[in-house]
Amino acid sequence: MPQPQSVIVPEPNSAALFVVLKVKNPAANAPAVARLVAQVPVLTAEVGAFDPDAKLVSAVGIGPAFWFVLSPQKRPRLLRPFKAISAQGRVAPATGGDLLLHIVSKRHDVNFELGLRLRRELGDMVEVMEEVRGFAYLDSRDLTGFIDGTENPHGDEERTAAAIIGSEDPDFAGGSYVLTQRYVHNLEK
Repeated sequence: MPQPQSVIVPEPNSAALFVVLKVKNPAANAPAVARLVAQVPVLTAEVGAFDPDAKLVSAVGIGPAFWFVLSPQKRPRLLRPFKAISAQGRVAPATGGDLLLHIVSKRHDVNFELGLRLRRELGDMVEVMEEVRGFAYLDSRDLTGFIDGTENPHGDEERTAAAIIGSEDPDFAGGSYVLTQRYVHNLEK
């Protein structure tokens, strides 16, 4: 099975950067963007060499619309756009995005450096839809005090079984699916 992207299996670290990008003129820019995305492991290793103890890892997610531009005939079996959900006045919108840069380490500055290099390489072929910095808060609580992630798989074996495509889609074995959610809390309420 091919090697999964470096951020998928390891346990989370204390600092993260999530950048969602929209590819401008996808038909024209797809080949150049694909070549640059393929270089993310090399860029990650270069930046990670500044401080190996920071444990820098990264992944690039490709959204369904852009995937279909890159590879209209061959795509992961379960790849599809997220459909918005609403219930009782709450909404989980479908915000889309063509690329997700997911960068994790023990240092925000190292994450920033990798994100900066990737953005420079992609240049004006993309626009930033959203950029979020993540961090470990207290003992893995969210801002409402809820201890999050207690039911997540632990250890490489469990995490691999839960997150990595296997023989069920052999052409994409070693890959993963990602769904991101950003919660906005009314902390006063």
